[in-house]
Amino acid sequence: MNACLTFAQCTNCSVAMVYHTTHEALKCHYCGKIEGLPKKCPKCNSVNIRHFGIGTQKIETVTQILFPEARIARLDRDTTTTKDAHQTILKKFENGEIDILIGTQMIAKGLDFPNVTLVGIVAADTALNIPDFRAGEKTFQLITQVAGRSGRGSIQGEVVAQAYSLEHTSIQMAQKHDFVSFYNDEIKNREELRYPPFSSLINIIIANLDNDEAKKYALSLSRLLKDNKTDKIIGVLGPIPAGIPKIQNYHRYQILIKSFDLDEARDLLHKSMKQIKISHNTRVGIDIEPLNLM
Repeated sequence: MNACLTFAQCTNCSVAMVYHTTHEALKCHYCGKIEGLPKKCPKCNSVNIRHFGIGTQKIETVTQILFPEARIARLDRDTTTTKDAHQTILKKFENGEIDILIGTQMIAKGLDFPNVTLVGIVAADTALNIPDFRAGEKTFQLITQVAGRSGRGSIQGEVVAQAYSLEHTSIQMAQKHDFVSFYNDEIKNREELRYPPFSSLINIIIANLDNDEAKKYALSLSRLLKDNKTDKIIGVLGPIPAGIPKIQNYHRYQILIKSFDLDEARDLLHKSMKQIKISHNTRVGIDIEPLNLM
């Protein structure tokens, strides 16, 4: 980040590049592109550039300063590239050779260490910013799963979660471990908006190296779907630029079919696809009952 608030963005994908201290370079986590650190801002030419955001490497650095005597390890995609690295780190932690383990969501569940008595969650509400009707559910799930790693032995555990949207239902209910109240609130919202389990979804991603081609095909398909939908089809949403509009230079557009009857939605999509001539360089991804809308 710099004086004009511009961030380093991958030229192949519509995502911010991530700074890796190990290699002192910027990396795109979608296409793998690596760039050196810029000397100045490409937009305003300012040399006032600083790193912004919270990643495992930054947390590790700060933790080492705060607890210089502690044995600290990191568990993420950078530290688990070699064979058995994942299990080696966890084994050391289990044996007491590591005092503080810092990691991504890969350490959120499935681990049982009786000697863990304190768990911290940084930016616990990150998922709330994702354009997905399950955002609240995923946030509640993450917090409760991570919290479950603490106090699994004879000593009572503590959990500290940092978030910005503290008043959000998922944060409040996770803090109280109130599964019933969270479910009642979430299921009410899903019913009002006719999202699963009160409907079925089909997510369609149209991608092309040429933005105009991708948009043209998406508009044609969407028009056919809307013109021929039956009474059991709740609606056809889009096309709109996908949650990540570009990956590996492919421009992506999204169409979402919401239906009371999944078979009718499938038939509608199948018939509509047969009426459109797809160019050989256009990619069409179809996800039935998607778990991720990005």
